[in-house]
Amino acid sequence: MNKAQMLKRCPSSKPIGVAVLKNYALAFTAYSNKRESAVADVVEKLESEVWGILYTLSETDVNSLDNFEGAPNFYKKINVSVLLQSNWNDEWMGTVKSFEAFTYAVVNKTKQTAPTNAYLKILIDAAIQHHFPEWYQQIINNFSRNI
Repeated sequence: MNKAQMLKRCPSSKPIGVAVLKNYALAFTAYSNKRESAVADVVEKLESEVWGILYTLSETDVNSLDNFEGAPNFYKKINVSVLLQSNWNDEWMGTVKSFEAFTYAVVNKTKQTAPTNAYLKILIDAAIQHHFPEWYQQIINNFSRNI
């Protein structure tokens, strides 16, 4: 997620580092009237992964994020285990650590559709900002052409 966007939604949030959600894939399975675009979702898919940022959140931040994401009606929270790839709070030693976390998944999934270029740019910019692998950045880029 974009750092500025996250700070606006969750002012007391603290980024921990880059994390990977294994056996899930990025998808666009719902349309948001608020964004006027198809929006991101995570769907179970063996041998796939979704890259993101792991944050610590206060209860107020969680409530704010739930409200922004339309939980529990548009998105629902799902508990997941993520692998922390880098840690911004300590020197990175190359050891991958597992953390229990939550993410959001679309409640009423529809046929996958392409997001707008503006929405996709938010995801691509965040992937670049957080130094996600180039192959994963390409996966995000491909959504504008493959749906």
